[in-house]
Amino acid sequence: MNSSSSTMSFVLSQKGKPLLVMDDYVFRLNKITNTTKYYRCENRDCTATAHTDLNNVLLKVNANHSHVIEPEKKEIRIFKQIVKERATKESTPIPKIYEEESTKNDFKILDYCYFTVSKRDDSLNKARRLETPPIPDSQIFGIPYLYTRTIENEEFLCVDKFIKRKTRILLFASNEQLKVLFQNSIVLMDGTFSTCPKIFDQVFTIHSIKYEQCKIYLMNKRNIYIYIFQSFFHIAFICGIGLLPDRKKSTYRFVFEELKGLAVRMNLVFSPSTIITDFEHSLAEAIISEVILSDFKLRKENQKNIISFSFQVATILVATSILLKPCTDKYNTLTYLVVIVVMKVFV
Repeated sequence: MNSSSSTMSFVLSQKGKPLLVMDDYVFRLNKITNTTKYYRCENRDCTATAHTDLNNVLLKVNANHSHVIEPEKKEIRIFKQIVKERATKESTPIPKIYEEESTKNDFKILDYCYFTVSKRDDSLNKARRLETPPIPDSQIFGIPYLYTRTIENEEFLCVDKFIKRKTRILLFASNEQLKVLFQNSIVLMDGTFSTCPKIFDQVFTIHSIKYEQCKIYLMNKRNIYIYIFQSFFHIAFICGIGLLPDRKKSTYRFVFEELKGLAVRMNLVFSPSTIITDFEHSLAEAIISEVILSDFKLRKENQKNIISFSFQVATILVATSILLKPCTDKYNTLTYLVVIVVMKVFV
């Protein structure tokens, strides 16, 4: 066969080794020297060979194959390669990858594929595990960039800090989740321990509960809507997932401080009116000190500012009335002065 008229391409084997595809025949790499790569047909009973240089330029080919051509094998290898590449680079479930790629191929080719579902899943799961970073045995580890972003490539790891030496807090939440959390007034918090990684103490989840109103109508025979009743229901949104090192009050306070900082960065306020959680003494104390009392102090400060502003306005009014009213109107002037003294005492 003339080497110049042969079409060449390369695919990868299941072990990641290059395979030469020439005119729908598949060749395996047999040996490499300083100048040449030697390929032979993947069928062990076939004596066909091919030689290329180190840059994969075809030098010589012996295309006397002793078997019929099987173009389906090439298509199956390409299909396997695409699925394996996606399985190692994406977090998409493997059955879904197969389903998506199967729709792009001919069903006859897929029917020819002899490997079973369990076998293909096992091999791809193994390939995915080899590409996945190992589970760390301490809280000092690096997080790959891929795991800090959402599918839309937005920031997902919003808090990654050490409270003290070897005591780390991770909080995962997208900007949209944080916006829902800060804009709603009812928050649900809960911790789970059985599913938590061993290097942390608990998985701390933060949910936002939003109450909705629904009006129920019924259509009669005349196609007229009749109002029946009004229903209320609530929807819970998960807005944050945290990995906490312990269950101490200082740790929970740190989480609330970080949430407040994130709210300020988004020009919002984290000040829920209702927090629902199970009875945990440390968490309850942290909620009282960081959410309830701080919110109370803020409201008290705002109230003092309002009273101070009212006092200034009253002072201006009294001064104006003294200047405009005649001196004989001593009763009204005395009344204004008494009001000023009383307000000053309460401020």
